[in-house]
Amino acid sequence: MPLCSSCERPSTKRHGRDGAGRQRFVCRPCHRTFTAASVSAFSGYRWPPEVILMAVRWYLSHPLSATSVMVLLAEQGIDVSQRTVLRWVQTLGPLLAAAVRRHHRRPGRNWYVDEVFCFRDGGQEKRSLYRAIDEHGQVLDVLFRDHRDTASAAAFFRRTLTTSGITPTTPDHCRERPPPALQPGGP
Repeated sequence: MPLCSSCERPSTKRHGRDGAGRQRFVCRPCHRTFTAASVSAFSGYRWPPEVILMAVRWYLSHPLSATSVMVLLAEQGIDVSQRTVLRWVQTLGPLLAAAVRRHHRRPGRNWYVDEVFCFRDGGQEKRSLYRAIDEHGQVLDVLFRDHRDTASAAAFFRRTLTTSGITPTTPDHCRERPPPALQPGGP
Protein backbone atom coordinates (compact mmCIF):
# COMPACT_ATOMS: atom_id res chain seq x y z
CA MET A 1 0.00 0.00 0.00
CA PRO A 2 1.27 3.52 -0.75
CA LEU A 3 2.15 6.06 1.91
CA CYS A 4 -0.35 8.81 2.71
CA SER A 5 0.58 12.01 0.87
CA SER A 6 -0.32 14.15 3.91
CA CYS A 7 0.97 12.36 6.99
CA GLU A 8 3.45 9.96 5.29
CA ARG A 9 2.13 6.95 7.24
CA PRO A 10 1.79 3.51 5.66
CA SER A 11 -1.52 2.63 7.36
CA THR A 12 -3.83 3.02 4.37
CA LYS A 13 -6.62 0.93 2.89
CA ARG A 14 -8.34 0.80 -0.49
CA HIS A 15 -11.36 3.04 -0.81
CA GLY A 16 -12.93 2.48 -4.24
CA ARG A 17 -12.06 4.35 -7.44
CA ASP A 18 -12.04 8.01 -8.42
CA GLY A 19 -13.75 9.59 -11.45
CA ALA A 20 -10.85 8.68 -13.76
CA GLY A 21 -10.95 5.02 -12.68
CA ARG A 22 -7.77 5.16 -10.56
CA GLN A 23 -7.56 3.26 -7.28
CA ARG A 24 -8.40 5.51 -4.35
CA PHE A 25 -6.96 4.99 -0.86
CA VAL A 26 -7.91 6.35 2.55
CA CYS A 27 -5.46 7.00 5.39
CA ARG A 28 -6.64 5.52 8.68
CA PRO A 29 -4.94 8.05 11.04
CA CYS A 30 -5.79 11.30 9.19
CA HIS A 31 -8.85 10.07 7.20
CA ARG A 32 -7.75 11.72 3.93
CA THR A 33 -8.32 10.11 0.56
CA PHE A 34 -5.71 10.05 -2.20
CA THR A 35 -4.67 8.20 -5.35
CA ALA A 36 -1.25 7.07 -6.53
CA ALA A 37 -1.13 10.21 -8.72
CA SER A 38 -1.74 12.46 -5.68
CA VAL A 39 1.82 12.02 -4.46
CA SER A 40 3.32 13.03 -7.81
CA ALA A 41 5.06 16.38 -8.22
CA PHE A 42 2.60 17.04 -11.06
CA SER A 43 -0.57 16.51 -9.05
CA GLY A 44 -2.93 19.48 -9.06
CA TYR A 45 -1.81 20.81 -12.45
CA ARG A 46 -4.23 21.15 -15.34
CA TRP A 47 -1.79 20.06 -18.02
CA PRO A 48 -0.29 16.56 -18.37
CA PRO A 49 3.21 15.99 -16.99
CA GLU A 50 4.67 15.62 -20.52
CA VAL A 51 3.62 19.17 -21.44
CA ILE A 52 4.92 20.64 -18.18
CA LEU A 53 8.26 18.83 -18.45
CA MET A 54 8.68 19.93 -22.06
CA ALA A 55 8.10 23.58 -21.11
CA VAL A 56 10.48 23.39 -18.14
CA ARG A 57 13.20 21.67 -20.19
CA TRP A 58 12.88 24.25 -22.98
CA TYR A 59 13.18 27.10 -20.49
CA LEU A 60 16.16 25.62 -18.62
CA SER A 61 18.19 24.10 -21.45
CA HIS A 62 17.83 26.79 -24.12
CA PRO A 63 18.24 30.56 -23.86
CA LEU A 64 14.49 31.14 -24.05
CA SER A 65 12.35 33.54 -22.07
CA ALA A 66 9.03 32.52 -20.55
CA THR A 67 7.30 34.42 -23.34
CA SER A 68 9.22 32.43 -25.97
CA VAL A 69 8.23 29.15 -24.31
CA MET A 70 4.62 30.40 -24.16
CA VAL A 71 4.70 31.09 -27.92
CA LEU A 72 6.22 27.67 -28.68
CA LEU A 73 3.53 25.98 -26.61
CA ALA A 74 0.83 28.09 -28.31
CA GLU A 75 2.05 26.82 -31.70
CA GLN A 76 1.24 23.33 -30.45
CA GLY A 77 -2.24 24.34 -29.27
CA ILE A 78 -1.38 24.70 -25.57
CA ASP A 79 -2.61 27.98 -24.13
CA VAL A 80 -0.63 28.97 -21.02
CA SER A 81 0.58 32.31 -19.73
CA GLN A 82 4.21 33.25 -19.20
CA ARG A 83 3.56 33.41 -15.46
CA THR A 84 2.42 29.77 -15.56
CA VAL A 85 5.66 28.77 -17.30
CA LEU A 86 7.72 30.62 -14.66
CA ARG A 87 5.71 28.99 -11.86
CA TRP A 88 6.36 25.55 -13.38
CA VAL A 89 10.08 26.32 -13.65
CA GLN A 90 10.33 27.61 -10.08
CA THR A 91 8.44 24.63 -8.67
CA LEU A 92 9.75 21.78 -10.79
CA GLY A 93 13.21 23.08 -11.76
CA PRO A 94 14.89 22.11 -8.47
CA LEU A 95 13.18 18.68 -8.54
CA LEU A 96 14.38 18.13 -12.10
CA ALA A 97 17.92 19.23 -11.17
CA ALA A 98 17.98 16.79 -8.23
CA ALA A 99 16.81 13.95 -10.48
CA VAL A 100 19.51 14.77 -13.05
CA ARG A 101 22.17 15.04 -10.34
CA ARG A 102 21.45 11.48 -9.19
CA HIS A 103 22.33 10.20 -12.67
CA HIS A 104 25.62 12.08 -13.09
CA ARG A 105 28.59 9.92 -13.87
CA ARG A 106 31.42 9.74 -11.39
CA PRO A 107 34.08 12.43 -11.83
CA GLY A 108 36.97 11.49 -14.09
CA ARG A 109 40.44 10.79 -12.78
CA ASN A 110 41.94 13.68 -14.75
CA TRP A 111 40.62 17.17 -14.28
CA TYR A 112 41.88 20.66 -14.80
CA VAL A 113 41.20 24.11 -13.41
CA ASP A 114 40.20 27.14 -15.42
CA GLU A 115 40.61 30.68 -14.20
CA VAL A 116 38.59 33.32 -16.01
CA PHE A 117 38.53 37.06 -15.35
CA CYS A 118 35.15 38.79 -15.53
CA PHE A 119 34.97 42.55 -15.96
CA ARG A 120 32.06 44.86 -15.07
CA ASP A 121 31.40 48.57 -15.48
CA GLY A 122 33.75 49.08 -18.41
CA GLY A 123 36.64 47.22 -16.84
CA GLN A 124 36.44 48.97 -13.46
CA GLU A 125 35.51 45.82 -11.50
CA LYS A 126 37.60 42.70 -12.07
CA ARG A 127 36.54 39.36 -10.61
CA SER A 128 37.90 35.82 -10.80
CA LEU A 129 35.95 32.73 -11.73
CA TYR A 130 37.55 29.36 -10.97
CA ARG A 131 36.12 26.18 -12.54
CA ALA A 132 37.19 22.56 -12.07
CA ILE A 133 36.33 20.43 -15.13
CA ASP A 134 36.95 16.70 -15.43
CA GLU A 135 38.03 14.72 -18.51
CA HIS A 136 34.41 14.14 -19.54
CA GLY A 137 33.63 17.87 -19.61
CA GLN A 138 31.58 17.74 -16.42
CA VAL A 139 31.92 20.82 -14.20
CA LEU A 140 32.94 19.65 -10.73
CA ASP A 141 32.99 22.95 -8.86
CA VAL A 142 32.79 26.70 -9.43
CA LEU A 143 34.06 29.57 -7.29
CA PHE A 144 33.47 33.27 -8.00
CA ARG A 145 35.64 35.74 -6.03
CA ASP A 146 36.15 39.49 -5.98
CA HIS A 147 39.91 39.17 -5.56
CA ARG A 148 42.50 36.90 -7.14
CA ASP A 149 44.75 35.58 -4.42
CA THR A 150 46.42 32.39 -3.27
CA ALA A 151 43.98 31.92 -0.39
CA SER A 152 41.01 31.85 -2.82
CA ALA A 153 42.73 29.34 -5.07
CA ALA A 154 43.70 27.15 -2.12
CA ALA A 155 40.16 27.25 -0.71
CA PHE A 156 38.80 26.30 -4.10
CA PHE A 157 41.22 23.37 -4.45
CA ARG A 158 40.48 22.10 -0.95
CA ARG A 159 36.73 22.28 -1.52
CA THR A 160 36.94 20.55 -4.90
CA LEU A 161 39.23 17.83 -3.56
CA THR A 162 36.82 17.21 -0.68
CA THR A 163 33.67 17.08 -2.81
CA SER A 164 35.09 15.04 -5.70
CA GLY A 165 37.37 12.76 -3.69
CA ILE A 166 39.82 12.56 -6.60
CA THR A 167 43.25 14.22 -6.82
CA PRO A 168 43.89 15.96 -10.16
CA THR A 169 46.85 14.90 -12.24
CA THR A 170 47.93 18.33 -13.49
CA PRO A 171 46.13 21.67 -13.18
CA ASP A 172 45.91 24.00 -16.17
CA HIS A 173 49.16 25.95 -16.91
CA CYS A 174 51.01 24.56 -13.85
CA ARG A 175 52.95 21.61 -15.22
CA GLU A 176 56.15 22.35 -13.31
CA ARG A 177 54.63 22.59 -9.80
CA PRO A 178 51.47 21.49 -8.00
CA PRO A 179 48.89 24.08 -6.95
CA PRO A 180 49.30 25.69 -3.50
CA ALA A 181 46.59 23.54 -1.90
CA LEU A 182 48.40 20.37 -2.95
CA GLN A 183 51.87 21.43 -1.80
CA PRO A 184 53.02 20.13 1.57
CA GLY A 185 52.30 22.76 4.21
CA GLY A 186 50.27 24.78 1.69
CA PRO A 187 47.77 27.43 2.80
